[in-house]
Amino acid sequence: MAQKWVRSLGDSNRIIRNVGTGLIVLKKIPENILDGKSFRVNHHILLVVFKGTVKGKADSVDVEIGEQCISLFSTGKLIRFEGASSDFEGYVVMISPEFIEDMEISLVRAVPMRILTQLRHTPMFPLEKADVASVRAYMELLFGILGNIRNPSRRTSAVNLVKSFIYEAGFYMSKNSGGLNTSQQAPVLARLFPLIQRHFAEHRDVGFYADCLSMSPNHLYKIVKEASGKTVREWIEEYTIAESKSLLKRTDLNVQQIADKLNFQSQSLFGKYFKRLAGMSPKQYRIKALREDS
Repeated sequence: MAQKWVRSLGDSNRIIRNVGTGLIVLKKIPENILDGKSFRVNHHILLVVFKGTVKGKADSVDVEIGEQCISLFSTGKLIRFEGASSDFEGYVVMISPEFIEDMEISLVRAVPMRILTQLRHTPMFPLEKADVASVRAYMELLFGILGNIRNPSRRTSAVNLVKSFIYEAGFYMSKNSGGLNTSQQAPVLARLFPLIQRHFAEHRDVGFYADCLSMSPNHLYKIVKEASGKTVREWIEEYTIAESKSLLKRTDLNVQQIADKLNFQSQSLFGKYFKRLAGMSPKQYRIKALREDS
């Protein structure tokens, strides 16, 4: 899907700038995407609208993104763009899961859980007038960084700038969420995620977290699945695999030492766990990460 968007705009450096397909920034929504056809998102898509409107659907729910709004469509969501007004002014930022991984950022920490829960159902929030200038400055700076192809550090600069913007966006969303109908399950998730973050290396069983929250595992499962779209086990796995990848990529610890650090009974069990979730062995991931950084 990302490649399709890039190809549709040709080589115009005035409209599109990117680092491979990991991070793509556009000043225009491609015409062949505004055809009313649905597609499954394989990147996180951040749509920033300063002027005009964009209409479409997200998982069959009608969405109209107006002026001075930001909309976030996460991977896996089925979206359809049906049209943009002729006076559209804004940016489309496409971020791959791998690019997010390189940022070593937890969206749960950057954006309050009650906001993440709301964005799952209504992927849009308004900007206050005072924040519009800051968001525009971020977008213009990012677009400029990506345009400087002679800079060997432009990917690193882009990673850090996007990371900073996500934290800023979390603040904007939290500040401007007074009128949103946030989920009643959000308080449970707000207590759950700090627990997972502190204990995922020692406790990967759902029962531990259910006991901490004084509820049955089945009840916790239903709340988390309904509110976040993922199960408790999937969230535990997400934290575990993210930490595993970080240790493989950023430290000199061998696979056995990482398995010990994450409290796996053996290197073999850790390897099977990692391969099931990452699609490759820990050794293969380390080699791939080192190759990409060189």
